[in-house]
Amino acid sequence: MAVQHKHSLVLPAQFEQRVRSLEREEDWDGQEADPITADTCEAALQFVRQLLRSIPDLPLPIPAPSVYGAVSLRWMNGDRDLAIYVFSPDRVETYYQQSDGRYALVPTQPAEATELLRAFSPQQC
Repeated sequence: MAVQHKHSLVLPAQFEQRVRSLEREEDWDGQEADPITADTCEAALQFVRQLLRSIPDLPLPIPAPSVYGAVSLRWMNGDRDLAIYVFSPDRVETYYQQSDGRYALVPTQPAEATELLRAFSPQQC
């Protein structure tokens, strides 16, 4: 759980370390994956901090590397899941699982992704 301080939100050290460990060089998967930069990892941490300011009881996501050069942040709610790919402070892509089990891509601004996540309600997990 994150701790709110007067001016900032402190994430658990283990979570921050996990996200920062996702930094990768180009072709890290041997199949031409895009690099994941330190700046991208920091953008993902900042995005999570912003989310938790808006939705304080939100559980921390499951972070993972994306072959597209993003940090994937995944939340699960029962048999549904939602993943937000953070590329930079102003570029995220949201993938949510539809009723047929397929995923839909919703290109969004960070503020719009926050609203989609709020509607998804993973805090009920």
